Amino acid sequence: MARDAVARSASMKWAWPLAALLQIGTAAARQDPPANPPAAASPDQAVPPGQSAVDANPAGTGCCLAVNGAMVDIEIGEPISSKRHKRGDKFALRLAEPLVVDEATLANAARVVAARDDRVLISKGDRAYARGAGPTALLMDAGKPRDFRIFRNSTPLKDPVTGEVLGFEGQYVGQAVLARPETTRDVTESSGTVTSTIVPATIDVVSTKEEIRVGDRLLPEPERQMRSYTPHAPAQPVDARVVSIYGDGLSAGQYHVVSINRGRRDGIEPGHVLALLRAGERVVDREDPLRPTLKLPDEPHGQLFVFRVFERVSYGLILSAQTAVRPGDRCTPP
Repeated sequence: MARDAVARSASMKWAWPLAALLQIGTAAARQDPPANPPAAASPDQAVPPGQSAVDANPAGTGCCLAVNGAMVDIEIGEPISSKRHKRGDKFALRLAEPLVVDEATLANAARVVAARDDRVLISKGDRAYARGAGPTALLMDAGKPRDFRIFRNSTPLKDPVTGEVLGFEGQYVGQAVLARPETTRDVTESSGTVTSTIVPATIDVVSTKEEIRVGDRLLPEPERQMRSYTPHAPAQPVDARVVSIYGDGLSAGQYHVVSINRGRRDGIEPGHVLALLRAGERVVDREDPLRPTLKLPDEPHGQLFVFRVFERVSYGLILSAQTAVRPGDRCTPP
């Protein structure tokens, strides 16, 4: 049972803050997943509980199972460092859905080209227009996708140690469904000339994390998968660095999402718990006549829970942070 897994983790010092957050009941384990799971959002955006079923693991093989983007009900199993929450309180959150692809994938994806009434920003419930090209054309043929996730244009993720581009991150901004396919139409000009004009596809925006803009990219909604988020320490040595803060922040705190420069090829798995370390400062020993420069030791200042893994990059939820987490901070086994 999930509660037993939490109790067992109490003896592991590194696992306890995570256990306090991931104490998930199994009453909803037999419920079918919702037909239309809610859109993914940032983990630090609290959502009132009861709006979505919990997908827990009835077999007890992991702490919990959650459908991509589904909300997870959280019960505080032990008091945590907050005056606003106490044992037994419940709230809900969603895991972020970052996307890491090669540069060409987003560049060639279908894109939003216009909104109704010349709007600049597009919100939930709005109708917009988009078009693709070749294999990404927005058609309603058999086998073609009709549900899409919308991402902001990609930004490169650079390894803070080597400078290597590890991939291109597309920031999730919303979801849309295809209402009408793109096509062409013959139009007779005033001169009598008949020209073929492109008619973009019509999409209906069903959810947004932030306002959608012209130029944002559409990628097909992936198949629903059940993921096990069993907290565990890596079996192999890990020496990773924080690459970036997911979103637009320069630093991050508790319940924010960061990317690290280690992925599937390095043995990183969903559920890995890592310690966050702040690099020790360089100081001058002013009492020594030679004035040598000293490198202070790295100090742990938080914990990271990995929930999304790509080939060379992974994303983690900051479980605790004594100070602000910044790009370049180290991540090691707890």
